[in-house]
Amino acid sequence: MSDSKIGRRALLRGAGGLAALAAVPAIAACGTGTSRTAGGSGGKGGGKTVVVRDSGGAYGAALQKAIYTPFTQETGIAVKVLNLDDAPLLAQIKQGRPQCDLINNSMMS
Repeated sequence: MSDSKIGRRALLRGAGGLAALAAVPAIAACGTGTSRTAGGSGGKGGGKTVVVRDSGGAYGAALQKAIYTPFTQETGIAVKVLNLDDAPLLAQIKQGRPQCDLINNSMMS
């Protein structure tokens, strides 16, 4: 009989992969695939806006500084942040009318 053990790293890698696969339908269900147009200046993005759902707070401020602002500067596509609880978000997705294009799911919910 061989002594085969599953290491902690292998277990965490497997769990991370499963979590990523579980998140794919939620991400795909959130966006409609159509671009949103914002009233404003043209820029590279032609006045487009992407709506992102995140939790806000200090984490949201860090995302704004590190990701959203540089993305807008490079592409010209404005990032609108939507702070929405889980229940209304899931209801919107089930109805087929989500208000967001992307979900920043920190897996806390």
